[in-house]
Amino acid sequence: MPFLGVLFMLARKKQNFKYKELHQHASGVSKGSSNRSPEQKANHLALTLYLENELADEAEKPLKLAAPISEENELFCWPWTGIVVNIVKKSDGTEYWLKRFSKYKPEDVELLWDAEKRTAKALVRFNNGLKNAMEFEKAFEADHHSKKEWSAYENPPSSSIYTWLARATDFES
Repeated sequence: MPFLGVLFMLARKKQNFKYKELHQHASGVSKGSSNRSPEQKANHLALTLYLENELADEAEKPLKLAAPISEENELFCWPWTGIVVNIVKKSDGTEYWLKRFSKYKPEDVELLWDAEKRTAKALVRFNNGLKNAMEFEKAFEADHHSKKEWSAYENPPSSSIYTWLARATDFES
């Protein structure tokens, strides 16, 4: 990361930012926060311009199909994305799921509730390596909580979650 961005990151305790949130913060501070010094406003303006000019293409890229990576020539989605289904506890937010799956080093979790807010699905993003994503999937396969088992049930027998990595068939559906 270029020097300017590193300076901003080192001053903060939280060092993992979403592009949209960082851009919104930087542009807001640069445009007229009355309790900020001119130097702080200038630094934030510089970061805003850097984000817009240098990193805009990298921001929140949609899922794409990656090249085949297994002997079955399956196509996986990029960024590597785990799908979690049958979430029934509304109190379990994204922080809960990030902590629960922390050993697989996910980058982000997005919850998608149904219209009645009774069940949710989660998208678990693994930008930091296919190995972690594959371990995530294999752990749930070993516990018989994979896509195969989920697909076999019309109504799952319990409130257990089922997970798998997003492939071409998930992308197309």
